[in-house]
Amino acid sequence: MTAFLWFKVGCFVALVLWEFAKGVMQGIRAGR
Repeated sequence: MTAFLWFKVGCFVALVLWEFAKGVMQGIRAGR
């Protein structure tokens, strides 16, 4: 893979993990 493709994949994975982490934090605050 090229460096550009790795960069795009890395950004996508980081975004997914960030959204997942926000959802988990909201769930903890909601008491679930």
